[in-house]
Amino acid sequence: MRLLIDFSTDTFVNTGESKPISSNWKYAFLTLILTSCICVKPISIWIDNQFLVQQLRQTNTLNNSVAHRVANNAIAWVGKSYKANEKERCADFVRFILRQSNVRLGVTNDPWDKGKQHHNNPLMARSFFGDDMGIILTNPNQFRKGDLIGFTNTYGNFRRGAITHVGIYIGNGKVVDRSTMSAPVRIRTLSSFPNSQIIGVRPYAYQK
Repeated sequence: MRLLIDFSTDTFVNTGESKPISSNWKYAFLTLILTSCICVKPISIWIDNQFLVQQLRQTNTLNNSVAHRVANNAIAWVGKSYKANEKERCADFVRFILRQSNVRLGVTNDPWDKGKQHHNNPLMARSFFGDDMGIILTNPNQFRKGDLIGFTNTYGNFRRGAITHVGIYIGNGKVVDRSTMSAPVRIRTLSSFPNSQIIGVRPYAYQK
């Protein structure tokens, strides 16, 4: 047996027969629905939760777009020379890409490799890696596009654990970096640094 409600005529329709019903049935029906909603969760809380979810979605979209812009701007430099014939410009290149992406990032006051080097300035790879700069990532599986990736002991006689090189993560286990004065900007895999400890930082500046 099928029972239908005709909203236009306020009637029940059952096997071809129509029977009028009280005009108050709609109000009773709506009251029942509202009462059920209130019992399960206050409507005001539900609305607040939906607003929060929307804010988080907007924030995630913004963060992803900034990080992806950094990665894409780095990729655009692949095959090009950045300050050819100048030594130790990996950090300088990263800061250039960040500025090009409208990201301002200072120098950490609490380097991750504290005690491993005597100096710290904007042209040093270690200058990015501190809790005051961003979220420190020690597991390569956590890396995302736009993260800054540091490598320890890539050259010189620094203490073991000193961050000496930095690049920009572009996904799939790869970074864009400016490694030497004779080579152009290039893409390399994380596995290209077998003797280095690899650390990442996701700048707080991406969230601003």
